[in-house]
Amino acid sequence: RLGRSRATLVLLLDDAGSIPLPTVRRLVALAGDTDGAMRVVLFAAEDVRTARILEALGADALTLRFSEPMSAEETADYIHARLAHAGAPMALVRRFDSEVVAQLHVESAGIPRELHKLAGEVYHQAESAAVTRAPAPDPRETPAVSALQAPPSPSEPSGTVASEPEPESIAEPEPVPEPEPAAESPASSSRLVVLGLLVIAILLAAVPLLRGGFPWKLATRGADPVVAPTAGEQPEG
Repeated sequence: RLGRSRATLVLLLDDAGSIPLPTVRRLVALAGDTDGAMRVVLFAAEDVRTARILEALGADALTLRFSEPMSAEETADYIHARLAHAGAPMALVRRFDSEVVAQLHVESAGIPRELHKLAGEVYHQAESAAVTRAPAPDPRETPAVSALQAPPSPSEPSGTVASEPEPESIAEPEPVPEPEPAAESPASSSRLVVLGLLVIAILLAAVPLLRGGFPWKLATRGADPVVAPTAGEQPEG
């Protein structure tokens, strides 16, 4: 597909000495199948691992060695190119001013590996500071915040004198209505009248008895009761 589009893909691999040899061989074979549409660029330090990588690449690999460290101008170009490639925001790009770049060049001695490590530390520190920086408070929210604050303690003087709370009014209990007497029905009234007449009749009948005593006395003769006449009365038969 790269060959048909006539585009060139450049694969940049840093710290190539840590890449396994089978992976390097596979990348070289893949680049050879694209008829030059894909190129692999490896960056490695001068050590034993890099020697093995160069041996795996074969004689067709182009080897470029930097015998001298980068100059101050090359260091600045390298840093700005990396920031542009990473799409860093302008707030972080401004962090790498001329003074910081010059300090990075001195500390790294112009060696790309050391420069990359030091510049990464500066970048991440600036990024963390931008994230943790608290935004300025909105003046429109100040009254709401002050309203939520706790009231001052009694020992602290206050600008205003707090008014005493008004005593709560105690509600008087509502009077309980007295139960009304139940209305008497006509049947109850008639019963009371009959009962009153009966009591009066009994009292009228008992008046003579109370005045003259009982006319008969009850005597007993054997088992049968015998009524004995009182004085002045003649026995019958």
